[in-house]
Amino acid sequence: DDVKIGQRVIALGSPAGLEFTVTEGIVSSQRTEDGHEYIQTDVPINPGNSGGPLVDANGNVIGINTKKLSAFESLGFAITSNEAENVADPIIEKDRAEIAAS
Repeated sequence: DDVKIGQRVIALGSPAGLEFTVTEGIVSSQRTEDGHEYIQTDVPINPGNSGGPLVDANGNVIGINTKKLSAFESLGFAITSNEAENVADPIIEKDRAEIAAS
């Protein structure tokens, strides 16, 4: 909720199979596309970063690295952690209910 344009962020992932890689950048903007909220960053996002966390300087996960625009340098996007939570929570609750029922 407190993401600010210009704040420093770090992307964690395994681009090209290089485990535990860290890249740094800033939040460039916040965007809504097809009803989903994204954090736009200038962090280099490469294959292997997708699905990894985007964290703030305090280590809080603020997004999940999702995509980049390949025709441009350092134009990456992370789905917001709030958006990810909205998707994950119903799945987790369903699984808990199924486990409790069995």
